[in-house]
Amino acid sequence: MFFSMNNRATAIIYTFESSAYSK
Repeated sequence: MFFSMNNRATAIIYTFESSAYSK
């Protein structure tokens, strides 16, 4: 369960980083 949450958080961060780089 913890791994799943961590993975989800990582995905959100990755998306945020990607968006920032895109801008």
